[in-house]
Amino acid sequence: MASSAVEFTLLAALSMVCAVASSYLMTSAWQAVLKHAQHWGWHTVAPKRARQLPLPPGPWVIPYIGDTFRFMSQGLIKISTDRMAIYGPIHRTWLLGERNVFVADAACVRKVLNGEHTIAEEDWPLGVALLLGRKSVAVLTFDDHLNMRKLMSPAFNPKGLVRGVPRLVQLAQEHCDRWAQQGELMGARAIKAFTFHAAVELVLGFEKSWVTEENLAINQARFLAWTDAFNGTPLDLPGFKFKKANQARRELIAAIKVNLAQMQARLQDPSQDRVGVHRTSIELALEASLPPSDSSSTSSSDDSTDAKGHGVDLDTLADTSLNLLFAGHDTSAAAITLAVRHLKLQPHLLQKLCQEQQEAAAFMQTRTFGEQPNRSAAQHFGLSSKVIDQYGTDITDRELSAMPYTTALVKETLRHKAIVSSVWRKTLVDIELGGYRIPKGWRLNLDIWKVLLDDPRWVDQTDDFAPCRFNPDRWLTEEGECGLDKSFIPFGGGARKCMGYNFAFMEIKVILAVLARGYDWSVDLDETFIQTSPLPALTNGMPMKCWKQEQPMRPSSFAIRS
Repeated sequence: MASSAVEFTLLAALSMVCAVASSYLMTSAWQAVLKHAQHWGWHTVAPKRARQLPLPPGPWVIPYIGDTFRFMSQGLIKISTDRMAIYGPIHRTWLLGERNVFVADAACVRKVLNGEHTIAEEDWPLGVALLLGRKSVAVLTFDDHLNMRKLMSPAFNPKGLVRGVPRLVQLAQEHCDRWAQQGELMGARAIKAFTFHAAVELVLGFEKSWVTEENLAINQARFLAWTDAFNGTPLDLPGFKFKKANQARRELIAAIKVNLAQMQARLQDPSQDRVGVHRTSIELALEASLPPSDSSSTSSSDDSTDAKGHGVDLDTLADTSLNLLFAGHDTSAAAITLAVRHLKLQPHLLQKLCQEQQEAAAFMQTRTFGEQPNRSAAQHFGLSSKVIDQYGTDITDRELSAMPYTTALVKETLRHKAIVSSVWRKTLVDIELGGYRIPKGWRLNLDIWKVLLDDPRWVDQTDDFAPCRFNPDRWLTEEGECGLDKSFIPFGGGARKCMGYNFAFMEIKVILAVLARGYDWSVDLDETFIQTSPLPALTNGMPMKCWKQEQPMRPSSFAIRS
């Protein structure tokens, strides 16, 4: 009797879940029908050339549902890879109640990215848009998006970033010391702690209370719950990840608003001397909302002056702060995790990295003791004697620009495994892509990962520079240095190109340089790699051991090729 009652309860619960899911899909399908009804007659007003072009090829699928369940279980890359082998780089299906076109051709992807606000617009799936926030800079459209970027972008230009380099180096050193003291740790989580700390201080400008050991653990747990629902069903009901993610988002937004209030008070305090101090993107946006008398003293000579007059409300600042925390720490952490693992998968890569990082110190030491400096070795790795004489051995912004192999390592990490594998757009007008017509209102899935792998400089290579091989040396060849990086778009392109790409490059180079100069580590090389959305990850979080080098490495311990 009890067993029958339990079975009945389970069946009832399962029926309820199925009913809710069916209701969601039917609602999405009906909304899509209404939305696209106006586009069913698109061919009556399309140009003659467009009428002559075929729609992209694709399999027959159930309208409005299509590959939705496969997307939720296998992800976009699996769907795109399978269909690409049959239909080519441009093919269509249905996803989440929408007509969806996968685009993996580099020229077509660039056309869409560069046509932001004119031929296409950002189009997040409903659940992702709700979690990011309707007023987030990633979700804002047209003039609202352009104005918000205009306010914040000065913080990410090279001139603005230079002021944050000393603190970034200090943070990298502190976290590496902490890893060495712990000995054994979960590498992915530890790296996220570093990038989160850097983003809180240098991207947002929040109080250090956010990154105390206790608050760091709390906020990272909230972030994990928040991002874990990006691929889930947007139902705010018990048992669904989306409900937990929404709660985590509310807690994060509440904490962010407290920090925004503190930041505003700090900016309005006339006793605070901010001249020459690193100013973050959120500080610049917040200043634009202050009365001129309050903000003129801190911004009159800064790059943000031309953005005055575009006031920003608190909700927009809070949503955008959450967006920047995600973009500014999760993505960089994924790239650093992959780079740290590759350096142990191929030890000769770490050897080259250490040579480049230690050459400057060795050069300065030999000069101090009156010995003949090893200029040829320094020049071999791009560290000219002039660079060393001028910049010394400290990690400065100028020294960061004189690290060709470190730069190549970062670029190869971003090329080999796209951190953001794809982005969504929706057509604003009827367009042509790759000889196919794409009607207005159709959703585009731009396969960034495929564009990166199919870089024409190496797409036909079968040797050490084959696309599937991880080899930073490709960026030090004539082809790699020629500047033809039209297929190297890990940060997107056009009006929505990642604002913080310079900061991301700088952050990754700094932590790799600090590690190579004074630490060593080991990771589980047998750990399975999995590609997940929104970011790539390792199955077990990369268990890691880290320790300090007893003595700094010397270039003489490595063979330098002539």
